[in-house]
Amino acid sequence: MPLVEELRPPSTDMRFVQRCPTTEFTPARTGPWISAASERLANTQPPTHQVPDQIITTGQPITLNARLTYGKSPLQGEWARIFWGGCERGWEQVGHVRTDNDGRLSWPLATRPARGRYAYAVQVVGDRTFATGHIWVVAPEVRAVAIAASAILRADTGQPDAQNLSSSAHKDSSASTPDSPGASPSSEVATAADIADGSTSPEAPPQPASMLTPGARDLAAYYARRGHLIIYLNDDPRGTPLTSRTLAELGLPAGPVLTAAEQGDAPLELTPPGNRWEDASARATGGGPPLPIILTHYFVATADDAQLPPSLPLTPGEVVARNNAEGWDMHLKTLPAEEGAEPQPSHQIIRPAHAVPNHPRAR
Repeated sequence: MPLVEELRPPSTDMRFVQRCPTTEFTPARTGPWISAASERLANTQPPTHQVPDQIITTGQPITLNARLTYGKSPLQGEWARIFWGGCERGWEQVGHVRTDNDGRLSWPLATRPARGRYAYAVQVVGDRTFATGHIWVVAPEVRAVAIAASAILRADTGQPDAQNLSSSAHKDSSASTPDSPGASPSSEVATAADIADGSTSPEAPPQPASMLTPGARDLAAYYARRGHLIIYLNDDPRGTPLTSRTLAELGLPAGPVLTAAEQGDAPLELTPPGNRWEDASARATGGGPPLPIILTHYFVATADDAQLPPSLPLTPGEVVARNNAEGWDMHLKTLPAEEGAEPQPSHQIIRPAHAVPNHPRAR
């Protein structure tokens, strides 16, 4: 009987992870409001719901979080539906929960999916407005780089350009209300009017390419082609925020968009690893300690912006500052040519151990 070899992509390469679901989210039917004050708030203020992106290491539990607001006011004590976008079943409802006095809600996910990018949505029952976010499940040893939004976006870009980036069916929460504090740039919000008539913005088509500093797209694509996880950080609350939708508009590789305000003020309690084989076995069975993600590079605008918030589970390696340069073209020229080669094969061969039958045991 010949040996069976299994080709499996390495866990550190993000080019071979599944990305689900393949369809856009469609909100479910509406339901009654609990209070007339909530209905009046939804009719007079635009939705600014916040659903943050998250990075989860394999084997760790997943909690879906959201904050439902209209304008600057939270939606208090109202029902919301929680949907998970998987690979096998697509979009399905996994939870039904009420918001607290601050408009926040959380729902633990019953399953622990394999490595990949998944989407989840939180919908208000009363008017079908919703916001979507992404969960990135990665291996702890993943190769990752972080790029600050202030390092790749032009400083003279105005807020109206960010509003033009909103699509016809979805509206970015920060673009809907530019002056609303704490709005989640990584989430995407759809209003009831957009769902009903699919209206489009009367403004001229945007030209998002002019928002990027020279060489920013090539810098992100350089590491994405080599299987790195590209993490975008909204570090300047006064600047134009990045979202998962504007990443596609700007031609940037997909990646989690994190904001320090979304992660909470208290740092995560990260347990240092013990025996690496025992920890890996525990994570594979749904346990083990959470581990921080080691960044190979952290690209910032200036050296003063190099300090990461303690609430983010990221440990920076080499910090690269743009400083007074106009773009990243000069930095791209300094990259060694051998970095273009694959640091590891695109697939690793798993050879299972086979016992030879009828073979006498060695004495």
